[in-house]
Amino acid sequence: MIFTRFLRSTSAACPVLLRPQIRTLSRPRRMSAVPPPSAEAPIEQPAKPAKTPKAPKAPKDKIPAAAPVPFSTIAHPLTSLSYVDTHCHLDMVITRLPQTHCGAGEFADNEQIAKALQDLRHQSFPSNFEACINVMCDPEYFGGERDAQYIAAEVPPMHNRWESLVEHNPWLYLACGIHPHNAIRYNDTVEEHLLKALAHPRTKAMGEMGLDYFYGLSPKETQKAVFRRQLELAVQLDKPLVIHTREADEDTFEIMDSVLPKAHKIHVHCFTGSAEFAQRLLGRFDNLYIGFTGVITFNSADPIREAVKVVPLEKILLETDAPYMMPLCKDPRFVIRKGPASKIAHCGHIPLIAERIAQVKEVEIDLVMEHARRNTLFVYGL
Repeated sequence: MIFTRFLRSTSAACPVLLRPQIRTLSRPRRMSAVPPPSAEAPIEQPAKPAKTPKAPKAPKDKIPAAAPVPFSTIAHPLTSLSYVDTHCHLDMVITRLPQTHCGAGEFADNEQIAKALQDLRHQSFPSNFEACINVMCDPEYFGGERDAQYIAAEVPPMHNRWESLVEHNPWLYLACGIHPHNAIRYNDTVEEHLLKALAHPRTKAMGEMGLDYFYGLSPKETQKAVFRRQLELAVQLDKPLVIHTREADEDTFEIMDSVLPKAHKIHVHCFTGSAEFAQRLLGRFDNLYIGFTGVITFNSADPIREAVKVVPLEKILLETDAPYMMPLCKDPRFVIRKGPASKIAHCGHIPLIAERIAQVKEVEIDLVMEHARRNTLFVYGL
């Protein structure tokens, strides 16, 4: 009785001591019926479901590697139709080529020039390249004084270089004249030698000549006088004309309008004017044709592409103006670099220009090529 009271009093004072301690036991694991693995029998992992094979990716259009054979043995990949480059300066191209391309550099004699041109054609012009009009427009070619920059650079004399070009390259024809940059160096001696060059049967036109107010390397009045004089000579000789005009459209048109007959054959070269100026020229002269270069491929050339839209295919000529105006091109086979940022245009680029014109006019490239070749044969009498 006393003990029972003691327990009750103790329990009341310290209830935790008499509270039963309950241990929670985890339930025993069920043993697997599979015997434990032995060293001799490794555990077999359950097979993973087979992955569905991915469809192969479509091959990207890769730029082809450099042609394993000389480019002159294959047609251009854009078109196989024959063509003529109506305006280039190949004698200037070969002096700008890297030495790794075809032994280029400044040439001391005519045989070296001829060999370099042959190598250039062999390596860079496709088999459907037919001919070119090489434009000689520096007074030094015709007995004039040397330009100061050539003297400083010790460039070998270029007097009568035109004779060696036509002698060794039957696919090369000439246009001879004095560029507006060089109008200040025009004189009687230059004119005398120029007339000799124009009398050669392989010289098919007179030029390039005209007005260039963008650079202004000769005074405007001198440019106008020399331009007018050369137009008068071209009319007397009945020679087709190669016209250069830059930021001088009004004066160019006025002088041409006052001197030239309506039916005179004219090539307005490297056109960079407006669509309105192109239409004005075409409306005035029956046998005027407009030449487009690689500039038409430039991102900034929207105004020139607008001019292309209004010039009919029957009035378009294709030209490179090599070594200048290299068309935009991602195919390394068509790119010759002199340095990291320098690209050299050449006659192999004509199909690239035709392709862009075809895109603007929404026609096939071969249609552009056909019309341009027909126009060229008419203007230059090839």
